[in-house]
Amino acid sequence: MRFLLLAMLLSVTAFAQKKPVDYFEEANRYYDAGQYDKALKVYQNFIRHFPKDQGYPRALYNTAHCQFLLKQYGKCIRTCRKLMAVEADEKDPSGWGIMADPYANYRHRGADMACECYVIQQQWDSALRYLALSDTVYPYVHFCGNAYAENDVSNALRYAEIYEHLGQPDKALENLLRTVFREGLADVSKVVAEIRKLLSGREGLLQELDAAMDAMYEKKFEYVDNAGESHTYTHHYISFLNVEIEVPEDYMYYYFVSNRLESGFVKEECITYIKQTSFYKMIAAL
Repeated sequence: MRFLLLAMLLSVTAFAQKKPVDYFEEANRYYDAGQYDKALKVYQNFIRHFPKDQGYPRALYNTAHCQFLLKQYGKCIRTCRKLMAVEADEKDPSGWGIMADPYANYRHRGADMACECYVIQQQWDSALRYLALSDTVYPYVHFCGNAYAENDVSNALRYAEIYEHLGQPDKALENLLRTVFREGLADVSKVVAEIRKLLSGREGLLQELDAAMDAMYEKKFEYVDNAGESHTYTHHYISFLNVEIEVPEDYMYYYFVSNRLESGFVKEECITYIKQTSFYKMIAAL
């Protein structure tokens, strides 16, 4: 279950007979005991009594989470919408020991949970809308490249599932292909398996992939840092099945180090690296 309960809020309100922290402690006890209906009532009471408290978005998330576990999908979606409308710090600490992620990602998780509700109800258009919100308007926040890669892979698989149900396999394939080179930081085995199913029966794919690698190209980007200084960086790409796929230079670092290569990006070495990936091997075996 990827929708995890946020931990106890540590703030207090001095003038209240029952402090905000007391609600979270009580609700967490019910949650740990699997009494999600009772935990839900406590969180709802918190929302009614402390709409201005800094723990309000946390209580909204926990409310939606309990509603999800209780299969109250319509109510869960409505709570998620309220959560997405709240001004909240996505980098608010997630809480000790309960969430693996360091940040709460309130609105991102709200959109993601609403998407999951619509997927369960097989309302694919709405599921796509909320997945896009979680991916673009309220993007996932982390400090670790591995976490971002895992999130990209998860999103690609969800996009593919939704697009396939919408009868748009080309869109499903497009989203999957864009993550095939995340292999250095995340598990892409499910992505590769889904691509294999979508490409089953096609011919000439290996030749097309080899040609795409031979025609590898670069793009230069500029960005301005917090100090106002401008920087330029370069990314490399291949175009395969009309999909632009970024070649992961950050993963190439490990390849160069392991082979004691001190040069920068080298096309031939990049192609050698790609030929070792599970994606290339799968295309070669089709």
